[in-house]
Amino acid sequence: MVDAVQCSKFITYKKSNELIKKIESLASSNQAALLHRQVYVANRVKAINENIYYNVDRLHIAIAENKQVSFKYFDYDIKKEKRYRKNGELYFVSPYALSWDDENYYLITFSEKYNDFTHYRVDRMTNIEIVDQLRPDLIVKKELGKKGSSIFEVPCRQAVYAEDKKVARERNIAILGKSLSEQTLGIAKAIKQVDEFLQSKPQWKNGLLESHPEFCFSKLNNNQPILEHKTSTEGQQKRLGILREYYPKADQVVEKFLADVPYRKKIDDVVDALCLAVMGKVILEKGLKTIPEKPMMGAKGIIMQIVYAE
Repeated sequence: MVDAVQCSKFITYKKSNELIKKIESLASSNQAALLHRQVYVANRVKAINENIYYNVDRLHIAIAENKQVSFKYFDYDIKKEKRYRKNGELYFVSPYALSWDDENYYLITFSEKYNDFTHYRVDRMTNIEIVDQLRPDLIVKKELGKKGSSIFEVPCRQAVYAEDKKVARERNIAILGKSLSEQTLGIAKAIKQVDEFLQSKPQWKNGLLESHPEFCFSKLNNNQPILEHKTSTEGQQKRLGILREYYPKADQVVEKFLADVPYRKKIDDVVDALCLAVMGKVILEKGLKTIPEKPMMGAKGIIMQIVYAE
């Protein structure tokens, strides 16, 4: 074990001595004396950056807590000087695992750009920080309290494009660390359609905005979620009552839709759509707010946010 520590190019001289002393403390005085030796390896360069140990710990924490990390990534030029990629801009990734190969640590992540796993050498990563921020859907779910169950957790893009439910669940577990409910899988097709539209018509990216009816009803109702179920008569009337305050012709919209589309018997989807339209009107009047307040941008150039006004 001592020989392995001394030979590893990953471990600095200072850290090697610290580790060897700890190993020696586990042995008797005679055994410790035998362990205190030097091993020479040809053409072996020891690392000089001790921050890598703390970076590895930080990445392990991010993986365990299913959180994103941000960092800068660099290469060495012919003069052995650091040259940061992307002009020093931060990378934002969802770490999947750490791998040890040829005496180097690699961070394994899933790349949406290449639709495959990719890796980064940990010793070439700097300014590593855990992004202590929940996904927008989870923030809204928490804010709605008892009504949070109406918010389905958003699947990763790779799960949405999976050929069947089994593969979708496997991909979501691999990338986000969670399986998918039947409700989420039920709306995956619609999510895929929206995503394909945005990818084929980039002028709509971040112009077509996302929100959630129950969250919007809460904001329109002085931050009080409506607990009555939306399919019940009481729940529908309460929601329509709130919409009338902002748009007096709310009932006429519902009546016209039912008349124009007679095969649709349920009105809850119509009320939800009208709620989003009303929220759009309020946003134009009062200004747009987002959850989170400072949203991140995904690999496809789409800002990950839920919008509202109050």
